[in-house]
Amino acid sequence: MTGSLEGLTAAEKTVINDLTTVGKNVEIIPKTTATKTPDFLVNGVKTELKSLENPNLNTAITRIQKGFKQGAEVVIIDARQAGLTAEQASQVLTRASGTYEGKLLPGKVEIWTVEGIIKG
Repeated sequence: MTGSLEGLTAAEKTVINDLTTVGKNVEIIPKTTATKTPDFLVNGVKTELKSLENPNLNTAITRIQKGFKQGAEVVIIDARQAGLTAEQASQVLTRASGTYEGKLLPGKVEIWTVEGIIKG
């Protein structure tokens, strides 16, 4: 892990710890007011973290869209605290992809649930 943990939320620190525990290299991208940037480089890939506080599918879809607007190649939705199920995560991925041209997400999405990581 490289970069400063200063100013990061508890949720961001938890995800960084989880990523480094499984052997991923995480570089924290310093936040700027000039432009929106992804939160991290994970193994060199621009990655944005979004957390969910409740299992609202529409909120999850909006968070995915915002993550890609910030220039991310991968958006991680940490839905473990929200209690989002794997089935709900699959629904989010299907509905989110439907909002893009050709029904294809512009990058990769990982939705972290208590039942596991659902990838799209």
